[in-house]
Amino acid sequence: NQISFVQKIIESLYNIHDRELLIKEMLTAASYLIGEGRVYLFVHDKIAKDFIPYMNDELDRVEAKELIKTIEKHQLHKRIGTDYVIHQGYWFFPYQENNTFSGILVISPGDGPLTEEMINMLDVFMQSVPILLENSRLYLLMKRKTKSLTFMGQLHELVNQYSFQEILEEIVEKVGEILDTEMAGVML
Repeated sequence: NQISFVQKIIESLYNIHDRELLIKEMLTAASYLIGEGRVYLFVHDKIAKDFIPYMNDELDRVEAKELIKTIEKHQLHKRIGTDYVIHQGYWFFPYQENNTFSGILVISPGDGPLTEEMINMLDVFMQSVPILLENSRLYLLMKRKTKSLTFMGQLHELVNQYSFQEILEEIVEKVGEILDTEMAGVML
C-alpha cells in the first residue's frame, strides 16, 4: 500500500519537464512523505565539483553550507550503495546514477526520528530521483537541439532566398543596432 502511494507520487513527477519545477515538486513530495521537517536536495555538479542546494522552503544558505561541510567532512558522498546515514539529527540519503554519486537528499524531521514506514517510502522514492533528473536533463537537451535545428532551417531558407553578401550585410546591420556602433563589421 505504501509502495503504490509512492509510485503514484513518482508517476506525477514524470510528467514535469521543467527542471526547476521538477526539483521543487520532488522536495514537496519528499516533505509530504516525512510529514513535518526540512528537506534539502544537493545535486552534485560534476564539472564544478560542488553541490547545488535546493530546499522545500526558503533556502537557508547557512544551514546548506554547514550540511555541505558535513557531507564532505564525513565523506557521505562517497558512500555509494548506502541506503542512508544519520548524523547530528539529519538523515542523509545519497543517490547515484550509473554507479556514480549524483547527489544527496538531506532530511531534518520535525517530529523526532523517521519511522520505518517513512524510511521505506523514501528508499523507493530515492530510486527514482536520478532517473527523474536525467529525464529532465535529456528533455532540456532535446528542446535546445530542436530550437537549434529550427534556427538552422530558417537560416537555410534565407541562404536559398538571398545572396550570402546580403545576409552578411543584414547581420552586420543588426549587430550594429544591438551594440549601437558603426564598427560592427570590423568587430565581426
